Amino acid sequence: YHENAFPDGITVRVGVSHNPPFGLHGNGEAPKGFVIDIIRDVAKTQKWNLVYIERPWHELLALLEREEIDLLGGVAYTPKRAQKYSFSKQAAANNWAVIYRNKNISINSITDLQGKKIALIPRGTHTVALKQLAKSFGVEFTEIPAVDYAKTLALVDSGNADAGVVARTFHILHGPKYEALATNTHYNPIEIRFASPKGAGKYLLSAL
Repeated sequence: YHENAFPDGITVRVGVSHNPPFGLHGNGEAPKGFVIDIIRDVAKTQKWNLVYIERPWHELLALLEREEIDLLGGVAYTPKRAQKYSFSKQAAANNWAVIYRNKNISINSITDLQGKKIALIPRGTHTVALKQLAKSFGVEFTEIPAVDYAKTLALVDSGNADAGVVARTFHILHGPKYEALATNTHYNPIEIRFASPKGAGKYLLSAL
């Protein structure tokens, strides 16, 4: 989806994830979301002609690393990611992970994940953090790949996964729509920022 037509403007390729409220795919129409609203507002003053590229989260990270997109919002900042991407100095929001469980299974802590099937988004920051946390406790589980948080909880509802991990924001907005139950096990507090390819796009980040 293309937006704006400034004759003397620059073209900015913006990655869009389907991760409400940060981003929502437009599927041929204008995408929406909190970080998209910020980018759209800045684009008007900076004369950016926007090209939105909608993909699953792990594909967007790969595109960012290969410099095939110029800007990606809603990215959780970690020191490891800072080695791959350039980040805005300011955070757009704070977030953390919430573990959901199938209604027929009891989960009260990280150790209860032992031997379970866990729905996780590949390469997601909460996925990486959970694996590290589980390793520190000597806990082993089977990872069930999920495209996004909606699919994560759908897998838990269907019983194809015993538990799943979603972001706090998704938990607040959409958690009650599912049969899966939120546990009191929260982890990985993070800052949500904007990112560009490493060493490139600093002018975009500074404008934001």
